[in-house]
Order: sequence, then structure tokens, then C-alpha cells
Amino acid sequence: MQNNKIIAFTLIESVLVLVISTIVLTLGVIWGPACLQAVQERNFWITFDRQWRMVMIEANRYDEQVKIDFSHISNHSRVIFTFEKSNKVTRLDYPPQLQNARNVEAVYRKGGGLKMQKVMIKNMRTKQVYTLVPQIGVGGKYVIQKQ
Repeated sequence: MQNNKIIAFTLIESVLVLVISTIVLTLGVIWGPACLQAVQERNFWITFDRQWRMVMIEANRYDEQVKIDFSHISNHSRVIFTFEKSNKVTRLDYPPQLQNARNVEAVYRKGGGLKMQKVMIKNMRTKQVYTLVPQIGVGGKYVIQKQ
């Protein structure tokens, strides 16, 4: 005689699976945007540093002056690198959570001189303020101070 038992989930197992799924989805909804913004911010700073170095190298190689605009226009901030002679323009957009406190223009001169004021960039999510401070006599370097 054959046993015709049907293997199925019990009510307790089904409820347990639903509870675990709900917890995982809730944590994903709560932590997902914060994690995404943190990754975007980290990628922005890496890209900014790489772009800054490339611009300084190209400016020294081609003996050009570069204008660097840290601009904030209608809830959208970006950095614009403009080469004076060749009119080459490179734009780097901020992630949505970062904003300039005010528009700042910096000029990288031939030979490594940097004419720049402090640039304050605020993270709207964490309220942390990053201050880019130019380093005098170091050839276009900057330091990021976190407050």
C-alpha cells in the first residue's frame, strides 16, 4: 500500500517565511537609499580627486591656465574645469545630497600656482560640511577638512 501524503508547507512555516521576507524588505527600504547616497558621495570624491589631478597635469604639460568653477544653480551643484587657451571644458556633477554653500571660482596658474578661496560643500543628508582648503606653494593641492 502506497502512502499518498502530500508534502506542503504548514501555516507556521509560511508565516515564518513571510515575517523574514518582510523584515528583509523593510531593512532594504530603510537602509537602501542611505547606502546608495554614501556610495555616490564616495565615488564623487574619488572622481573629483582624479579629475583635479588630471587637470593639473594637463595644465602644466600644455602651459595653460585653468579656471575651476564650483557652482550651484537651482538645486544642482557641479564643478566646471575650463582651460583658457583651448577652451576645453570638463564638468563633474555633484551627487544630489551635496551642495555648495556659495559659488566659488578658482584659477590654477601656469607653474602650479592656485588662486582659490575655501570651498564649502554641505551634505544635506548627514549635515556634514566639507571644506576644500588650498595648499599654498604645493602646486595646486588641496586638503578636505570635515566638520
